[in-house]
Amino acid sequence: MSGNIAFVFLSLITLFTSTVSAACLDYEKNVKLSGYLEISVFFGVPGFGEDPKTDRREIKNILFLDEPVCANSSDNGDAEKEQIEVTLETDESHGAPNLDQYVGKHITVIGKLTHALTGHDHTSLILESVQLSETDSEAMARIERKPVLDAVRLVAVELAGQTVRIKVSRLNVSDDWAVLMGELVAPDGSTLDWSLAKDCNEDLDKMLWSVLNKSTGQWKIKEINICASEPPYWYLKDSELTMSCGVYKGLDSMTEGVEFADLAQRCEAVKASGVAKGDHVKINQVEVTPPFTDQQKRMMLIQFQQFQKAVKDKDVATIKSFIIFPAVWDVLYFWPEEKANPPGKLTVELFDKYSKSIVEDMSLLSGIKLDPDKMTMTEFRVNALTPEEQNRKYISADDVVNENIYYYLEKGDKHFVNGTCDDISNVEFSDTGLIAYAGSGSNHQLPGLSELCEHQAIFDFEFIDGKLRLKDRTFAG
Repeated sequence: MSGNIAFVFLSLITLFTSTVSAACLDYEKNVKLSGYLEISVFFGVPGFGEDPKTDRREIKNILFLDEPVCANSSDNGDAEKEQIEVTLETDESHGAPNLDQYVGKHITVIGKLTHALTGHDHTSLILESVQLSETDSEAMARIERKPVLDAVRLVAVELAGQTVRIKVSRLNVSDDWAVLMGELVAPDGSTLDWSLAKDCNEDLDKMLWSVLNKSTGQWKIKEINICASEPPYWYLKDSELTMSCGVYKGLDSMTEGVEFADLAQRCEAVKASGVAKGDHVKINQVEVTPPFTDQQKRMMLIQFQQFQKAVKDKDVATIKSFIIFPAVWDVLYFWPEEKANPPGKLTVELFDKYSKSIVEDMSLLSGIKLDPDKMTMTEFRVNALTPEEQNRKYISADDVVNENIYYYLEKGDKHFVNGTCDDISNVEFSDTGLIAYAGSGSNHQLPGLSELCEHQAIFDFEFIDGKLRLKDRTFAG
């Protein structure tokens, strides 16, 4: 155990050292930056905050970076270190993008780096003539992730015959086309009752495959299979690669002569060469980004244990250090009812104001049992039944009006009770880090209806440069 801890500690030092020694940016050159966009309002002339009643308001687009950056000293600006915020400035004469639609979302942008010059600049670093990085498919997938999932979930629930949660293994988005891959599970993460699903063999592997197209601002399903026994894209012919090539990224071909070749590269080659339909282009095997190593997974679990301790101790400062602000956040559970228009993101100011409610919302996460050495995660469940109630045998009353009715026998008499819900929490690895769940689920012994019990807050943690960061909190159920 001590050896593993030492190994992880040394790895953390290595990661930190490599981050600090990364090359700094140069002023007056185009750079590419990624992060979450936030609109900030600052006091301007005449007093710059000294007289809020008369001072003008200056609205700025601030990019909260995924990781800190530094800038080299030059005639164009002073050296800067550990900068996490950059002001984005667009140029209307060069087809400037409308950044308003990306507020609270993750984006990648390209622009010329400059240094603050006047009191109207509120961050040390400025990115001028900003353009969205249209070639960054990951940024686009982040932006469209929720609407794509919502569209797929609506159809998947009908096909599965029950409430589902989607575990995403890949989401590619390009030019109004999207491919979503993964699997369907129950809201608590357990296996679905596949006997309820349409056209699904309970004994075969089950993969979720869905193709979507965006029309009039809405994602619409073009193809979906909730229980594919093997990847549907394995045997695609060149003539069938009709979508934008970006949506095929990372998908492997099993076609003879191009085994495990990336379909995106094959698609580009087909369109570039104009080969005849039905023919295939042979492309060398490409390297696919591997999943997290065991060492990285242990590091994530160790840091999640630190987060759990902070939640248990109500250590607001430590919890705050885990969050990427502004975070996409479902704020309805703490937003005052008398206030309209709840924001869709959690800012530093909102966290500070409502930290008590936010920490309470996370309380169930502290009960999840983790073993970083074995990389195991055990669900935490608070049984709603007392020890006396757990000793009873409950039988469905088969009430056609109320399916939530059960009874138990005591001294020959039937005693009727309602199904009930347990408080539960769990965590699992995702393609970008960890996803934690905290909410309720049907009691195993006296199960309440799924529509009454299956509700969960979903906390999405991303592993960035060796650090576990909480990027959003959504709600399902």
